[in-house]
Amino acid sequence: MHVVNERLVSSARVDAGATVLDVATGIGEPALTAARIVGPDGRVIAIDLSPGMLEMAIARANEAGIDNVEFRVLDVECLDLPESSVDAAMSRFGIMLMRDPGACVLAIRERLRPGARFAAAVWGASVPLLRLPKTVIGDEIELPPAEPDAPGPFRLNQPDKLSAVMRGGGLDDVVVERMTVTIRFASGEEYAEFVRDMSSTTRRLLAGASDAVRARVLSRLAEAAEREHGGGGGGVEFDNEVLVASGGRRG
Repeated sequence: MHVVNERLVSSARVDAGATVLDVATGIGEPALTAARIVGPDGRVIAIDLSPGMLEMAIARANEAGIDNVEFRVLDVECLDLPESSVDAAMSRFGIMLMRDPGACVLAIRERLRPGARFAAAVWGASVPLLRLPKTVIGDEIELPPAEPDAPGPFRLNQPDKLSAVMRGGGLDDVVVERMTVTIRFASGEEYAEFVRDMSSTTRRLLAGASDAVRARVLSRLAEAAEREHGGGGGGVEFDNEVLVASGGRRG
């Protein structure tokens, strides 16, 4: 995901000495990428609702020798930061999961100094990395109908939807760009293990399933990945669409 991190810090115009806000930082990105850019005279405030994720982020920062990031358990909708206090803000795959994305963007916008920008990345329409598990699970158990406006990875997967949320949050000069992110795994089995460990959506869909069904889903997922996304070297790879939106605060 380093290409997404780099696009976000570029779109938010992160510079040396800046104060940067990273919303829904997860295991620490793009906070750590921004921290390297702002340097010792700058700081990054990285927030997330998950203490477990932040523990991983802190461990990654310590391992990398990065000490200019402040990790905080904080809800963006109750953002305990002064208004007009940051030079740039970012969120990687965060605002699509918020209860009210527009309110979150507005809260972030109020913390931007005049002239500062907020950049957000969300999944686009074509994301086989995340679509394949739902297809395989749907062959095993009956899934509830999807709610298009419910928080989830594909909630803002169209440029017009994402742009509307950014503008609705009070941002000016909004730009939405498409990019392709290729994610590779050594094997279908490694991909299935990744989905099992990292996908909260998959865990939710399989919450009531038996151990046998879970095992069968993972086996079929590995087989489907190798069959549909196998590469020449024996691994599997997924080309996924990502939308990156940015907008600024004029005054």
